[in-house]
Amino acid sequence: MAATLREMRHVAQPLVDGDPRLAFVGRAIVLHPVGHWLHGFSLAPPGPQQHPGMYFVKRGERLIPKAVSGKARFWPRTLLQPLYVPARRLQPGYGRSLRVPLKMDAWRVTTPDVSRIFCELAADAIDSILNVDTPDKFGIWAEHASLHEFEESIAPAIILTHALAGRLATAIREAERNIAIWQGATGKRARDPATPARARRLRRLIRVFEAGQARTNRLLRTFEWITARHLGVRRWWTWTPAVE
Repeated sequence: MAATLREMRHVAQPLVDGDPRLAFVGRAIVLHPVGHWLHGFSLAPPGPQQHPGMYFVKRGERLIPKAVSGKARFWPRTLLQPLYVPARRLQPGYGRSLRVPLKMDAWRVTTPDVSRIFCELAADAIDSILNVDTPDKFGIWAEHASLHEFEESIAPAIILTHALAGRLATAIREAERNIAIWQGATGKRARDPATPARARRLRRLIRVFEAGQARTNRLLRTFEWITARHLGVRRWWTWTPAVE
């Protein structure tokens, strides 16, 4: 049986107690105050995307698969979610897994000293998470994030990040390119299904971008307010435009 939320929080409690910027929100540890991005850590039991039943051991020069029990396991990741991308839930896909120490086969709440190990690795990761604090830095981070593990499309994040940075012409081109891909205009099999609703949303975004940065900022601010409310971080969220 996978670790419970109470067990995962028990492991992470010393980290939260030791840093006044941290707080538990559902299955996450968030850093506040909150701006355009939600920084922190996500805590979740392993799902099918994380291959919970297998890991590899080195035997000579070969890596040999070895079965792993799912009992008491959890899966901590850094959290770096753009609030200007509408969402009703946490999206750990924008983060990265906290590496499993060599002496452990997996993250387990029952491992001796697991709380100290987790807190040390998480504390070391905080500065690198907070360093992603501009649209350009987030764009680089997002391109290297393992979003494919969650089957989430990165296209909306890229489009809206360009808009936040004031690159409206680039945002429009990206939106138009994605409409063409979804409608099969490239002649190749589209990665996402061609849905009229998705194309309509992108065309509405294009019209907002064409209206200028002030109108774009109002929309992005609304997106952030709604997403912050859904994720339970509205009390810590503040809006400051990246470009006027």
